[in-house]
Amino acid sequence: MIISSITEGFVKNGHMKIHDPLFFRITLTDILFCIKANSGNRLVSDISKSTHVDSMCPIIIGIIGKLGEAGISETFINGARDMLGVALVIVALSGCASMSSEECINSDWAAIGYEDGSNGYGTDKFGSRRKACAKHGVTADFRAYQEGRDEGLVEFCQPSRGFNHGANGRSYNGVCDAALEGDFLDAYRVGSQLYSLRSNVNNASSRIYAKEAELKRTKEKIREKEAALISNEVTTEDRILLLADLKDLSERTGELEAEIEGLVADRARYEYELQDYEATVASFGY
Repeated sequence: MIISSITEGFVKNGHMKIHDPLFFRITLTDILFCIKANSGNRLVSDISKSTHVDSMCPIIIGIIGKLGEAGISETFINGARDMLGVALVIVALSGCASMSSEECINSDWAAIGYEDGSNGYGTDKFGSRRKACAKHGVTADFRAYQEGRDEGLVEFCQPSRGFNHGANGRSYNGVCDAALEGDFLDAYRVGSQLYSLRSNVNNASSRIYAKEAELKRTKEKIREKEAALISNEVTTEDRILLLADLKDLSERTGELEAEIEGLVADRARYEYELQDYEATVASFGY
């Protein structure tokens, strides 16, 4: 709820320019997924059910980073990341490998295989389930699973699915049959390029916000030191120190303004590249 409110406030107040209306459908699970994905562990990607999440991760991570700028300590932020990361790994592992005896006995292995295939998963999914059921003395039906998975892969290995897979920044596990893989990969590469261009825009927006926040804090410090400088109680020694601080802060203000100007120009270029590519992609009919 807190992150959701902060996100909504950032967007409504215009602090971040987010180039995707699907951002507003981000859930807490998606936020947790992005935190872990940002650390380089893609194991947990399977628990994210929202196909629009990956392209929004740069913004989500940027917002979490801004919590520190809002006054929340770095120790708290890092601690939260660690705890959420551990929770995600537990959820991911339990979701993949934990099956009750009843589930193992009554499972429709063909249906499970179809679902895994239609999601582009490798056979390692079956391996984790097989181990879980073996603990209950139940043998998983690999033949039924494989037949279902083969049918599911036919659905997954279509150009439209390849495009969506790439557009959401997801990795391809080489699961498609040679007869279908060529067209699938062509569409996947188009989607991946779209994901990259969207990420450029979102990353630039996140960096602009960070610089604007620092600029605001720097200007506040300048006002505080200017007020102290004209105080009747300030000593000559303190006045010298204040003048030195003001010089440094003034220089930093100029640097930040130049950096923001450059980032805004970069974002404009990224947006143009994105719009141009989106127009090209529209003609592909994915």
